[in-house]
Amino acid sequence: MSLPGTPESLARLLDRKFTEEVADNAQSPLANWTIKTISASEMLETLTNHITIFTYCIELDPTRRHDELPPTSPGQPSRLALALDLRVLLTVWGTAASGELQVLGKCMEILDEHPVLTGDDLDPRFTWYPGAAIRVGIDTLPTENLLQLWDALSPSFRLSVPYRLRTVRLSARTTSDQPLVDAVTRRYGQAGT
Repeated sequence: MSLPGTPESLARLLDRKFTEEVADNAQSPLANWTIKTISASEMLETLTNHITIFTYCIELDPTRRHDELPPTSPGQPSRLALALDLRVLLTVWGTAASGELQVLGKCMEILDEHPVLTGDDLDPRFTWYPGAAIRVGIDTLPTENLLQLWDALSPSFRLSVPYRLRTVRLSARTTSDQPLVDAVTRRYGQAGT
């Protein structure tokens, strides 16, 4: 799976859904919004009518460290891939509070309706393994941590919601058929009575 393609797939989904809604209703409040992934250095106070996806943390997937994948062909060794979670911040950069709330609410509805990105939802500019799927869910970042995150960034606080994208796999590597850990059990006791 492509690590950089994961937030881009999220942006692609939101952009597609916004485009569909605006096509159905030209007066939609979702018109004229730009959706993109962003780095910390691109966050500027002057951003307006933008919905940004900022990756602020990459962690090991707490449910597993490695995913065992089938061999690429019969007779080949199995493969392991490092399993990761991406934590992203979905932020709305508008000029009016009511507009920001409306747009952020629509983004949250879309992501709630599409909790798994797979197939055509994945950005085709990146390489994906067969059957790739990314689970999208609101993250449980405490308010204090969210405020600390914004304190570390250069713009002032903006309306935002943290999301967790799970499970992102790095490129698989082949393994030997040897077990990762060898264990021997010995039993000691008194001989034959």
